Amino acid sequence: MTLRLVSILCLLFAACRCQHNVVQIQAQAPLIVFRLKGDYRNLVPVTMNAERTAITSYPHPSDVKSEKGLRYPLKLKKNYWMDNLGIGPGVAYLDYSLEEYSKMENAPDREDLMAHIRDKDPLESMFRCGTVGDYEDPVKTINEWIRKDSLEAKATRLR
Repeated sequence: MTLRLVSILCLLFAACRCQHNVVQIQAQAPLIVFRLKGDYRNLVPVTMNAERTAITSYPHPSDVKSEKGLRYPLKLKKNYWMDNLGIGPGVAYLDYSLEEYSKMENAPDREDLMAHIRDKDPLESMFRCGTVGDYEDPVKTINEWIRKDSLEAKATRLR
């Protein structure tokens, strides 16, 4: 009986520690704000090399959804968007919608992904605004910076 109780307590402790680590990682995720040259917010982002000749990373179809639904970027003021998928300066967009991609069992191979690139250089601008955990209400704070035209002064320009 004692061994069973100790085993259960160890499992509960391990589960609590794992959940804490997940929350901590999410709070430290970079907060990326960007503007696009076109309307790509519903499309799947991938990362390309500096020469824009190869895809260096891409999401698994399960990565584009969360318990709340598809991971679309969040709309901000003046055509800015807040990232919700982990994009960076090397972002390109595929012609797959997040919805159709999320229904795939596995990601297509890199050759197929390359054939589905809609725009290799879609960014008008991109900023890193610290981390998600830096803000009580990141959307409100960043929208205020945008409204006051102080985004460039408050954030780090990535592109």
